[in-house]
Amino acid sequence: MGIAGSGILLALMQLPERLDALLLVSGAIANLITGLSRLGLGVLQLAGVLGVVAMAGFSLLLVVGGLVRLFRALVPPS
Repeated sequence: MGIAGSGILLALMQLPERLDALLLVSGAIANLITGLSRLGLGVLQLAGVLGVVAMAGFSLLLVVGGLVRLFRALVPPS
């Protein structure tokens, strides 16, 4: 385990030589911001769709209620 840990540490110490750390971090932050903005846009679109569906359901409920009241007004009670 000690040899494996030392090997991993040596590999990690050589990473900055092979990768530009600042470029890697800035790319990761840019991807994170892009992902969060897409998530926010998706949530807003879903909320919009749910709002339209709720309004359509409410309008159908109002139409059915109006038809029931019209039917009760036109048909005399028995």
